[in-house]
Amino acid sequence: MRYAFIEAHRPLWHLATMCRILKVSRQGYFGWRDGREPPRRSADRALAVRIKAVHDQYRQVYGSPRIHRQLRADGVRVSRKRVERLMRESGIRVLPK
Repeated sequence: MRYAFIEAHRPLWHLATMCRILKVSRQGYFGWRDGREPPRRSADRALAVRIKAVHDQYRQVYGSPRIHRQLRADGVRVSRKRVERLMRESGIRVLPK
């Protein structure tokens, strides 16, 4: 939304001024304009696939603490809170007994 505003009003104001007022980076604006995906988003998508694989491997009974532990054992450097967030965003839930 902010980037679209900047794009629409670019002829009227300086880019640096709009970015400062809207509290966005110029690099973020140019990335949005050029259609590039942020590296964090692509890394999150790849990690969500690994989380889903571990979750399915253990019959959907592992929650975020166990999945985090398994990912760390596999050599993936990730925080427990990030695993929790990605599970929540992907709709990955533990099956009830």
